[in-house]
Amino acid sequence: MALPYPDVDRFTRLTPDQYRNRLQQVRASIQSVNEVWVFAYGSLMWNPAFEPLEQCRVLAPGFVRRYCFWTISSRGNQQAPGLGLGIEPGTRGCTGLAQRMDPAHLDEQFAKLWEREMGTGVYRATWLPLYTREGRRIRGLGFVADPGHSHYVSDLEPVCMAQIMNRAQGAFGRCRDYLHRLLVELRAMGVVEAELEQLLIRIDRI
Repeated sequence: MALPYPDVDRFTRLTPDQYRNRLQQVRASIQSVNEVWVFAYGSLMWNPAFEPLEQCRVLAPGFVRRYCFWTISSRGNQQAPGLGLGIEPGTRGCTGLAQRMDPAHLDEQFAKLWEREMGTGVYRATWLPLYTREGRRIRGLGFVADPGHSHYVSDLEPVCMAQIMNRAQGAFGRCRDYLHRLLVELRAMGVVEAELEQLLIRIDRI
């Protein structure tokens, strides 16, 4: 199967000024330094960018978890790009973890988070309403996929996604292994996402 790999030479990253400005904009919009939460829906769940003061299970209404951008570093490379996980608007809602930052170490923790998530700019850092299982509302920073970014991709057929992810490997390992770990974490929370479960089955049948 000929895979629809992108022209990676056209990929863009944030300039240093853009990188700093986006961080400053988010920092300026903090309402309370004691209530700075981050929405973890992928690897941040099992490998946080910082040591959370506390964390709890939450739902982000109006968003869905989806493989929706190319990666040529962490879980892919220039010869065989992989697919990265983001959240996008959707009806189902996305379950994850809310992780609270330490107000005494915001500078350090934001620096680590930004370095981890915002190098390419494929995400829009957005304050989202999150809800705990008890109905408490939390304002959390979520990394939402930017459909206007050069890395963004949509409408890939599942069989094509499986082929791409089966081949892809980057600095942090195989694309397939990320998906497997994600599903392990979700199952432990009692969350089953059928599309992602089927995607892993397709990969492992190749």
